Amino acid sequence: MNNIWNIVLLICLVNFVPVNLWAQNEDIETIIEDAIASDDQNNIISEPNPFDLQPYWWNYFDNSEDKLASKTNNFLSNLNKLKDAISDEYKEDSKVYIRKISSSLKALSNISKTTKPESIEAPFKDTYSLDELLELNRSLYKLETIFLTELPAFKEEQKTTKDLAKEIDTLNVSYKKIDAANQEKLISGLEIISNRLAWFVATKKEPIQRELLDHQEKRINKLTKEIEIAQFNLSVNNNDLDSIDNEINKQQLAYKDKQKSYLEAQSLSLESIEDDLSDYLKSSLLKQKALLAKIQSSSEETKLNFLKAKKAVALLSQLDTDKPSNESVEQYKKLESFSKQVLKKKDEWNNSLMGEISSLIEINFGDKNASEIKNAAQISKSSSDTVRDIAKSLQKLDTSLNDLRFLNNITESYLAKTQGPLFKIRSDTTYTFSELWKGTKILFGKSLFSVSDVPVTLLNILSALLIVVIAYVISRIVRNIITRISASSDGRTSPVFYTLARLSHYIIIIVGIILALASIGLNFTNLAIVAGALSVGIGFGLQSIVNNFVSGIIVLFEQNIKVGDFVQLDSGMTGVVKGIHVRSTVITTLDNLDIIVPNSELVTAKVVNYTMNEPMFRIHVPFGVAYGSDKTIVEKAGLEAARKVEVTYDDGAKRRPQVWLTGFGDSSLDFELIVWVVNKLGTHATPGSWKALYIWEIETALHKYGIEIPFPQRDLHIKSGFTSTTEAKPDF
Repeated sequence: MNNIWNIVLLICLVNFVPVNLWAQNEDIETIIEDAIASDDQNNIISEPNPFDLQPYWWNYFDNSEDKLASKTNNFLSNLNKLKDAISDEYKEDSKVYIRKISSSLKALSNISKTTKPESIEAPFKDTYSLDELLELNRSLYKLETIFLTELPAFKEEQKTTKDLAKEIDTLNVSYKKIDAANQEKLISGLEIISNRLAWFVATKKEPIQRELLDHQEKRINKLTKEIEIAQFNLSVNNNDLDSIDNEINKQQLAYKDKQKSYLEAQSLSLESIEDDLSDYLKSSLLKQKALLAKIQSSSEETKLNFLKAKKAVALLSQLDTDKPSNESVEQYKKLESFSKQVLKKKDEWNNSLMGEISSLIEINFGDKNASEIKNAAQISKSSSDTVRDIAKSLQKLDTSLNDLRFLNNITESYLAKTQGPLFKIRSDTTYTFSELWKGTKILFGKSLFSVSDVPVTLLNILSALLIVVIAYVISRIVRNIITRISASSDGRTSPVFYTLARLSHYIIIIVGIILALASIGLNFTNLAIVAGALSVGIGFGLQSIVNNFVSGIIVLFEQNIKVGDFVQLDSGMTGVVKGIHVRSTVITTLDNLDIIVPNSELVTAKVVNYTMNEPMFRIHVPFGVAYGSDKTIVEKAGLEAARKVEVTYDDGAKRRPQVWLTGFGDSSLDFELIVWVVNKLGTHATPGSWKALYIWEIETALHKYGIEIPFPQRDLHIKSGFTSTTEAKPDF
């Protein structure tokens, strides 16, 4: 009785004492529970009654292992007696709650049997063998795997416990609203008991789990530190090296056998067909066996590389010098690269395993007969066994891979210790660039399309483009050499050499294109097919381009129009030919405007070439003088004017300036100055500009000799018959 009052007094203190007085003890509920538990000998807390649950009834089960067993048996016995009295409406719910209560009480009994973890205060050794070091790493890997699995689960369980406490509070509110001791209150009470016991078990497990996790974390830290010390205190002798060499030789044979098995399994999987369900299952089984063989082969290869890494660590541990050999560095890089590649493959194989498991789950036998179902079921069982073997092989591969990575890390530590802290950065950078290069080669080697069964890759296209670019560069070099050799003293290129340069350009480019197509893998037969396909496009869309190209070749070979010629087009435009290209010819006018003329126009239209054969030609300059002028003086003035113009040619014979009287005009005598003109280099001009020069000089000469240039004249005749202006006007 006194203890009850103590409890009441404690509750009152909790309710009325200021909060700051309880600041040092945050778990007030624990104080109350301890006070109640201490009075268990006086049976203050009785066995929980679902019809009338007392405060803190769950502490009834907070006893030693012996008392807990008897109380559990009595309580479960009483609950089982209630089953027969429960109506069908609540029977299923009661079974669920009673089963949950039983599980919680068993868990509570197991908690009472939990022992504390062993001490980890074991001293470190002075030296370690390689096998001891590997065993330490495997223990560390196992502990880390468990710890990383249990820690999130522990945090999630803490959250679940808090949520469960809130749910119990809600259930208590509903429970207290039920006044009558009926079956509804019984079911509500059982639900509260089942949830509260689950919560009670969780609160009892929490400190034990926390202690175990702390212990695991301490063991992990100790093992990590011991491994750091052990890797630089290895004891390796020649017998150990001989043993490792023997293991490597045996493992090489084992790897070859697994590789052979994988190739056989792969070939069988490729030959499978999938006509019906049975064939589909057989095909799936063969693919699974191929995957299993591939993983097993990779596992044996990983183990082989692990042994090589083991030997590398053994050799490095024996070195007296601070500079390991380049062979050790290269072997480390190879093993590191291999382990990273297997890690990537392992993820792919894990995904494949999940896919195979999903395929097994989704198998539907449908309306098959009994024989087909039996056969399919047997294949499915074999497939299930194969998938299980795949999972085991992946686990074995994971263990070997962990050992390999561990030894690689030790090798890296040795190399970093001897070669400096930048070794890891250099190694990672080298690996990154090598992986990028491998990925680039895979990307460039992927087929984009096919031409006559010849696959074309991105690398083929880039190689072809590179060949064409090189051909173009060679063409430019050849043209520059020809241009320099043929350059005249005034810097102009001979038309013959220009033609040679253009033809060499076309030949080199065509040869480059042929070599580029050959680099892709096209033979001459395929090339003829491509040319036939292109001819269709040429006939429709490329007709004008081909026409101009062929016309350009004709112009270059005929030599009727050459670079440097002064020509007049059919449209009347005149200018100097500056260049003859694949599609067009460039002509520069006297106004320094570049005209691009299609080559076909030079072949099909009329073109006047003033400098085709000789640089001289004859022009006619008309002029007129007044009637009555002396013809001899007019001739003298005309010839004198012709001699003053720089481009006049006079050989004293047939090609000499002449003045002709050509007719009688309305107002003048019509003359023409017939003169031969030399079209000197650098003085190209239109016939109109030359006439302007001669007319200027003719006017000067005529003025000099006083010869009149007449104005147009007209005679005005006035007819008679008009009325005289002096006649008298009529009177009005």
